[in-house]
This record gives sequence, structure tokens and C-alpha cells, in this order.
Amino acid sequence: MHAVGRHLHGVFAAFKPRGRTSFSVVDELRSKLGGRRNVKMGHGGTLDPLADGVLVVGLNRGCKRLQSYLHGTKTYVGTGLLGQETLTQDAEGEVVAESSYSNITQV
Repeated sequence: MHAVGRHLHGVFAAFKPRGRTSFSVVDELRSKLGGRRNVKMGHGGTLDPLADGVLVVGLNRGCKRLQSYLHGTKTYVGTGLLGQETLTQDAEGEVVAESSYSNITQV
């Protein structure tokens, strides 16, 4: 198989959907471009598997430039559920306690 990715160099953005690890997204991209033997690929920072967002991905010589892209301004948007505590302290855990949040008047 011809490794098209061997001839590509740079940094690009890739969407990471919720439920996938950053590594699995990079691994899938790498395999589509020729596999580990033919393509050097990495990402500029791990996103939590429960988050979706943009991964900064370096390809071949672009891997060395990843750090320079990570010093800019970032924006995070989150959604929370008030009044519930889970066993794992995240959205996927079993609810172990519920409390009123009626005293919260502004978010």
C-alpha cells in the first residue's frame, strides 16, 4: 500500500467526538494515511473522553510545531446538572445524592 501520509507535513484540526479518546482519533487518522511505519502523528493535548472538541494534530514534521500552537487563547463551553452527585463525579456515574439548588439565583 502506498503511504500518502509520508509526503504530507503540517498541523491541522480534527474533531474529537464525545466517547472517543484523543489517542483513538489520532490512531484512526494515522492508519488512514499509511500506518505507524509511514506516518509520524501526534496531538497537542488530550481531551477528556467525555468531551467533544478540536484536537490540534501534527503530521510528520508538523509534530515539532505542535507546542507553538498551544499557547493561544482557548474557549471552553460546558453544561452542568445542578443538584446531583455521582459516584464517579462525572456525568456517567451512578447518582448517589440529590440536593435542592433553589438557593442559586444566577449562573
